[in-house]
Amino acid sequence: MQYSRHRATKSPPTNSLNSIEFHSRGLYTFVMEILIEIVLQLLAEIFIQVLFELGFHSVIEPFRRKPSALVSLISYSTLGIIAGVVSCFFFKELFVKDQGLQLLNLLVTPLIAGCVMAYLGKLREKKGVELIRLDKFAFGFAFAFAMALARYFIITLK
Repeated sequence: MQYSRHRATKSPPTNSLNSIEFHSRGLYTFVMEILIEIVLQLLAEIFIQVLFELGFHSVIEPFRRKPSALVSLISYSTLGIIAGVVSCFFFKELFVKDQGLQLLNLLVTPLIAGCVMAYLGKLREKKGVELIRLDKFAFGFAFAFAMALARYFIITLK
C-alpha cells in the first residue's frame, strides 16, 4: 500500500542521461544558429560587394583618368555607407544576434571581403582585364568596412 501511495504522489524519476542529451542538443542548436548567422552575414555582404564591383566596372569605363588613392578611398567608403544604408531596407536585422560577435563581425567580414576582392582582381589581371582600385585589398576592405559599420549603427540604434 505504501508503494502505490508513493507512486501516486511522486513523479517518476528523471533519467539524468536524457537531461544531458537535451542540454547538449540545446548547445549544439545554439552553436549552429550562431555559425549559420555568421555565414549568412558574410555571404550577403560579399554578394552585395561583388554586385557593386561589377557595376563599378561598367560605370568606370567613361572615366579613364584615375583619381588619387585618397580620393578613391573616400569615394569607396562613401559608396560603402550608401550600400549599407540601402541594404538595411532589405535586411532589417543583423544576421548575428550576439553583440560581441557583431563587433567581431565588423572586422572579420570586411577582411574576408577585401581578400575576395583582391582575389577577383588577380583573376581579372590574369585575363588581361583592366583593374580598378576596388580590385585591391585596401579599397575592397574600405568599402566593406564602411558598409558593415553603417549597417551596424543603423540597425542597433533603432
